[in-house]
Amino acid sequence: MNNTIQSFLQQAQTALNNGDVKKALSFYAQILQIDSEYYLAHYNIGNIFLNLGRYEEAIKYYTYSIDFNETYVNAYTNIGIAYTNVGDYAKAIFYLEKGLSIDPLNTLCLNNLGNALKALKKFQEAILNYQKAIKLNPAFKEAHNGLASVLEEVGLFKQALIHYEKAINIDKNYLEANLNLLPLLIQFNPLKKIKSTYPQSSVFLYKIIHSFIYKSSKNTLSLINEIKAKELKFSSYEQQQFGLSYLKFISQLINYEPSSNNYT
Repeated sequence: MNNTIQSFLQQAQTALNNGDVKKALSFYAQILQIDSEYYLAHYNIGNIFLNLGRYEEAIKYYTYSIDFNETYVNAYTNIGIAYTNVGDYAKAIFYLEKGLSIDPLNTLCLNNLGNALKALKKFQEAILNYQKAIKLNPAFKEAHNGLASVLEEVGLFKQALIHYEKAINIDKNYLEANLNLLPLLIQFNPLKKIKSTYPQSSVFLYKIIHSFIYKSSKNTLSLINEIKAKELKFSSYEQQQFGLSYLKFISQLINYEPSSNNYT
């Protein structure tokens, strides 16, 4: 590898580590001035745009990367993610399957193919790809979460619970799995204690709902007071609307609780 290109690659990575995306892009641009077909520069620019949510631009640079190195599996994986994010699932599947034809054991490709198939409601095919990814890497939390979400879609709730819990056991702070697991627990396993310690208000609010339905008004009121003392943090506007509405609703219901009920 050209020493100048190697130096620019290292400087670009240092810039990214420091959060300076503009500077990193300038180093990659300088690499492409030296060698316009250097596939890793195109790929890394694609990664920057993917992380910024600028998916069409990411797709353009991943395509360049593939044009200049048609066996580079990472580019197929990430272009598949980008196409999934823009809702073009057919193209996502095309590129992910192409990647798997090069490397059939690529767990990222398998997982993201599962995501694209799930979006098209091809649930059985999605399940098979998630299961392959998990067999190859049992600690792949995203594959457990993806598999669980499909199992939930097809009504296999007990199995879905198992895989959501496996994802959380791998990473207790995995927000998506926490948010998927808790409503399912509330509906289908009311006696199971919610143990999540994730520092997200959405997760804590599910614990309040669970307590209100299955435990006691005293415990629920204690949890409500606890969350009111916290700085509320939500992962999205939708979660915020959901959480604050339920918090207000349950707070009001407790005030009108009949004295002769099953609460203690």
